[in-house]
Amino acid sequence: MLYAGVGRTTLTPPLGTPLIGYGGRERGADAVRDDIYATSLVLADGGTTVVLITCDLCALPHRQVRYIQRRIEERTGIPPGHMLLNTSHAHSGPLTTFNQETPASLRRAVESVLDGIVESVAQAAADLTPCRASSGKGSVRASINRRHRNGYGDAVTPESPAGTVDSDLHVVRIDGLDGTPVAMVTAYACHPVALRPPSHAFSADFVYALREHVEPQIGAPVLFAQGAAGNLVPVGPDMDMEARLGLTGNLLGAEALRVHDALGQLAQRAQEAVRKGKQQASRAADSKAPSVSESLDATPLSERLLDLSATAAPRRQRPMLAAAAETLRLDLWTEQPPIPDAGHSHQTFPYLEPPLVDGKVACAVQALRIGDVALVGVAGEAFVEIGLAVKARSPIPHTIFLGYTNGCLGYIPTNAAYPAGGYEVHRAHAVYRLPATIAPNSETKTVAVSLKLLAELNGELD
Repeated sequence: MLYAGVGRTTLTPPLGTPLIGYGGRERGADAVRDDIYATSLVLADGGTTVVLITCDLCALPHRQVRYIQRRIEERTGIPPGHMLLNTSHAHSGPLTTFNQETPASLRRAVESVLDGIVESVAQAAADLTPCRASSGKGSVRASINRRHRNGYGDAVTPESPAGTVDSDLHVVRIDGLDGTPVAMVTAYACHPVALRPPSHAFSADFVYALREHVEPQIGAPVLFAQGAAGNLVPVGPDMDMEARLGLTGNLLGAEALRVHDALGQLAQRAQEAVRKGKQQASRAADSKAPSVSESLDATPLSERLLDLSATAAPRRQRPMLAAAAETLRLDLWTEQPPIPDAGHSHQTFPYLEPPLVDGKVACAVQALRIGDVALVGVAGEAFVEIGLAVKARSPIPHTIFLGYTNGCLGYIPTNAAYPAGGYEVHRAHAVYRLPATIAPNSETKTVAVSLKLLAELNGELD
C-alpha cells in the first residue's frame, strides 16, 4: 500500500529582505506580489519513505541544504538520501544564503525560510493517507533557448528562438483510494524570469500563475519541479512582465490539467475493468457452486473468488518507492581565459559559499522512484540538452530530469557550449563565487552518474 501526505508553508520573509537572482538591485523587497511557498510530498510504502520538496526560491546552497536535511531527519526520521529538494529558480525569491559575515537580522530571516521548508515536510509526514499514483506527460512550448554564438564579452546572451527546448510537461497524479486528488506534481524546464528589475516584489513568477490555474480545478496542491532550465527562458521576451508571467503559467497550467484529467479517465476505465472482471469471476464461481449440504465445510466463497481472479503465475511483489544518491566531484576549467570584472555579480548571491572540496566542485545527484516514474536531479543549472540526453537513455520509460536539486553550484553547460562561449560558460561562475567555470567534461560526468542512479533504481524493479 502506498501512503502520501502533503504539506505547504508560507516562506515570505519581511519586506526589506534582499531578493536574489539579479545583480544590481539597490534595495530589498518592497512588495509581495504573491507569497513564496514550500510544498512537500511525503510518500511511504511500509518499507521506504521518500520526500519531494518544491520551493519558490532561486537557489539553495549546499550548506543550507544540509541544514534542512538535518532538521527534517530529526523531526521525521527520513534520511537525507531519500530527500529530493528542488527550487524553481524564481528570480524574485528571497535571500537563502548566510555565512559568518551575514548580519544577525538577515541570518534570522534566512533561517526562518529554511525552517519553513522543514515544517512543510513535518506537516506532510504527520498526515499520511492511502493513495494511488499515476503519471503521464504532455507537450507545451512555453520556453525558448536564450543561447547565441556571440562570444563571451556579453554579460547576458540574447534569446535564440531556434535553439533546443524541452517541451515535455511531466505530471504525477496522487489520488486517495476513492479517487479524490491529494496532490499533483508537475515538472517543466524554464527559468522563472518573467519578472525582472525594476520589480522588487516577492513572487513565485509564472509558477504562481500555474498554481492559480490548476489548484482551484483539482482541489489539491500543485508541486512544481524545475527541469534542466540552464539555457531556457519563458516565451515572449518582449512582452510586458505581467503578461509574460500569465501567459507562461497559463500555458503550463492548461496542459497540466489536460494530462491530469486524462490520467483520471484512465484510472476510471481500469477500475471498471476490474469490476467487470470480478463480476465475471463471481458468475463463474456461482455456476460451479456446490449444494448447501456440500458447502458447509468448503472454502469460503471470498477465497474461491480470489483464487479464480489470480493469475497462473503471480508477479513478485516489489516496493513502490526507492531512492539513490551520489555526489560528483567536478573539475574546474583551468584553461579558462581571464574575464573582466563581473561588477555587481557578487550581489546576485550575497553571502554565498561555493561547494569546493579539495579544489573540485561538489555536485549532488539525487534519484527517486515512485512506481513506474523516476525523478533524477542535479545540483546545478543544467543545460536543456543534458536533461534530454538523460531522459533519452534512461532505463525507466517515464524519467523526469531536474536541475536545482539539493543545491546549486552554478551552470552545467554542455561540452559543445564551451567553444561558443557566452555568459553561462565564461562569466556566470563569478556570480556563484567559483574561481573558474566547471570543466568541459562535466556534462559527460553528470549524464553518466544520472544514468547510473536510474539503473540502480531500475534494478529494484527486476
